[in-house]
Amino acid sequence: CTGLGTPNGKVLLAALLADTERAPGARGPSDVRIDWAWKPGLVREIAEGRDGSLWALGTVPVAGQWPLFRTTPFGWAPVPGAFGCALAVGLDGKPWVASNTGVIRFFDGTSWHVHPGRASSLAMAADGALWIIDYDKTDGNGTVKRWTDGAFVDSDIAASRIKVDSIGVPLAI
Repeated sequence: CTGLGTPNGKVLLAALLADTERAPGARGPSDVRIDWAWKPGLVREIAEGRDGSLWALGTVPVAGQWPLFRTTPFGWAPVPGAFGCALAVGLDGKPWVASNTGVIRFFDGTSWHVHPGRASSLAMAADGALWIIDYDKTDGNGTVKRWTDGAFVDSDIAASRIKVDSIGVPLAI
C-alpha cells in the first residue's frame, strides 16, 4: 500500500474484513456507561429537539394515527388535535408529523401548517434539512428524499424508515 515492497494480500484482506461480523452501532471502550433517564408512559415513536424538547406518538391509535404528546415538568401532556404516523422535531423544537395518508404537517408554535410532499417517515438534520421517505403504501418502501431549495430531491435510495444522526447523516432502513 505504501509503494514499498510487495503487498501481502492475505494480511490486507484480513484488515479490511476485520469487525465486519459485528453489529452496527458505536464502537467505543467497553467501560462506557450510559445513564438512562426513564420517563413513565408508553410510546410508539419518540423524537428530541436540539433545544431538549421531547415529543412522542402514543400507543392508542385514533382513526389509524397516534396522538402526539410532549413532555412537561409534570409528565407527558397530549397536544390537542395533533396526530400522526411519523414524527420528527425541527431545530426550533417544534414537531413535524406525517399522517396516515402521508400529509406532512409542522407546528410553528401557534398553528399547524401543511408542508409540500407526502411522507411515511420523517427526519430533521442538524442543518435543518428535512429528510423523508416518499409515501408509498404499496410495499412499505419509498424513495429517500431531501428538501432542498423549495423542492424534494431524490436520493435514488429506497427505504422504509429514515432518521438522522447527531451530525446530520441520514440513516435509512
